[in-house]
Amino acid sequence: MTAFETPGRLELDLRVPVGEVELEAAETATTEVELEPLHDDDASRNLAERARVELRPRGEGHELLVDVPEEREFGIRFGRKAAVRLRVRCPQGATVAVKTRSADVAARGRFGPAGVRTVSGDIEWEAVDGDGTLESTSGDIHVEAVSGGLTLKTVSGDAVVGTVGGRLTAQSVSGDLRVDGVDGPVTTKSVSGDQRLTVAEGEVTLESVSGDLEARVRRGSRVYVDAAALSGDVSSELELSGVAGEAGGPLVEIRARSVSGDVKISRA
Repeated sequence: MTAFETPGRLELDLRVPVGEVELEAAETATTEVELEPLHDDDASRNLAERARVELRPRGEGHELLVDVPEEREFGIRFGRKAAVRLRVRCPQGATVAVKTRSADVAARGRFGPAGVRTVSGDIEWEAVDGDGTLESTSGDIHVEAVSGGLTLKTVSGDAVVGTVGGRLTAQSVSGDLRVDGVDGPVTTKSVSGDQRLTVAEGEVTLESVSGDLEARVRRGSRVYVDAAALSGDVSSELELSGVAGEAGGPLVEIRARSVSGDVKISRA
């Protein structure tokens, strides 16, 4: 394990092609980095030894770089690729950028703005203080809380979100989307998968080629609804045009379109 003193602002730049990434934000001024082979084989050990771990000054703080090279010399041996496990424990509020080809990414604690891109792997994130961008080509995404805006992209995998304090933008080709609460505007598009969101204010645009859409409007909000389904049922506990709800409450403007699937509007 390697330990660095990292007072002030901290940025994490983590590049792990294959393996596992585990992050923890805690009340500490020290950043601890542990990098080890995920498998007990020469290829994985070689990969861990060749990785670059550097702490560099950046502005009023530091940037931690962990760069694990792509392993091309050994290929696949005994049915598995060379892989490493990266563990980082750092101060709360650190900004995070993770890039991986095939690795699961899990983060506990409160981080700052976060950007994660994985081709084949799951993403689990506890708390983002700021904006977040989470992308997985083939894997599930689970994030509990984002104080700012959130951008989600999945090609084959489900996305489950707790709360979003700002704008939500989501694209999914094959997978379901569930969001328990969004305070800002929403724009979602899915090709094959259901969408279920609880919204509170702003413009909400939901589109689906094949899948059901359900928008749950938080109580106290006024609502304008424009919904249609080419092949599917449209149902609502609210009027499908005009404004309803408590006077003076925030306005939610819902526009929902489904080519093949049901559309449902209800109160949360």
